[in-house]
Amino acid sequence: MNAAHSSIETILRKLDFDDLRYWAGEKIVNRGKTYVKRVNQLARTENNTLVAWVSGTERYATSVRIDNDGGFDDFCTCPYSWGPCKHAVAVVLAAAEQLKVGQTIPLLDKGSDLGQVLCGNAGEGEWIAAKSKNDDEPL
Repeated sequence: MNAAHSSIETILRKLDFDDLRYWAGEKIVNRGKTYVKRVNQLARTENNTLVAWVSGTERYATSVRIDNDGGFDDFCTCPYSWGPCKHAVAVVLAAAEQLKVGQTIPLLDKGSDLGQVLCGNAGEGEWIAAKSKNDDEPL
């Protein structure tokens, strides 16, 4: 990937499945593909980080920062701890899909429940309460 790219949209347009497989592995990428429709409230931050809720066994707050060189830095509240998870892959794929159909990725509202979880403003108890409150929201 070319280091001259700066916006998340530009970076995502150049991303391909080889980049994802290198980052997460074939098995996790294939699992992530099945979770794209479970991505909700997809947004971005000013530092090229994608953020979203991803529904799985529970609803997980997930973020993926993609640097200009195509490096990934991911975080997810799911219990998987052996590398990038399927939720992180799903967020990247959902963002790429959204751009492909001509939609923009909105800036994260840091006051939202997702913004508070991922930006460190909510304690674990607040996150659990926000998660429980929103469990019935449609995806």
